[in-house]
Amino acid sequence: MFRLSLLGQGRALARHAVPAPGRACGLAAGHAPARTAWRSIGTKSRAFCARITEDADVPSPKLRHSVRAIILTEDHRILLCRHVIPDPPGRVVWATPGGGIESGETALVALRRELQEEVGLAVDAEPPHVWHQEFVVPGHLPGYDGVINDYFLVRTAAFNPRGTMSDEQLAAENISELRWWRLPDIIAYPGPDLFGPRDLADLLTVLVAGGVPPKPVQIGL
Repeated sequence: MFRLSLLGQGRALARHAVPAPGRACGLAAGHAPARTAWRSIGTKSRAFCARITEDADVPSPKLRHSVRAIILTEDHRILLCRHVIPDPPGRVVWATPGGGIESGETALVALRRELQEEVGLAVDAEPPHVWHQEFVVPGHLPGYDGVINDYFLVRTAAFNPRGTMSDEQLAAENISELRWWRLPDIIAYPGPDLFGPRDLADLLTVLVAGGVPPKPVQIGL
């Protein structure tokens, strides 16, 4: 793990750090302490120096790697699962079908298995990878410090979702309903439920209008 210290005013993200000589940060060569790396971090308004100090006693976060399917019909309806979150009680999140990659599985094998189990959809071709999500939120999932979600676009005709999992098995996964949503309904939704990702309406609007991106789009929570 690395601990990020910022020198200067403003904001910077560790993932934007790029190697740079010490003088680029206003340091004399050879003055950086042992086990410390200096990085130059740029933003639109100013550049910063960041000292990244290796912290051997801090464990790396444990992230759950999952795959998810953006199942879209020709009229741009999307299939979502209603998740009733136990903590905090009463929270509901509508999210795309999918789940964790099991030991020995590839992402595609895991995606095919999850869709058969949850919604009963067989995926033969390799769907395009369109979104990538990664965040660290301790306590977000039991036993994990955060998640990695890779989203794949699956185009299909509308169907009645019914997978191999029983209602009891779905309930154990906190899934209480499967529903086709129209994009305008997601955009205009005024209720208390959340969507996963939170900005699903905007992301879908861009995806529908622009098609498959040349590389996976990095998305937030």
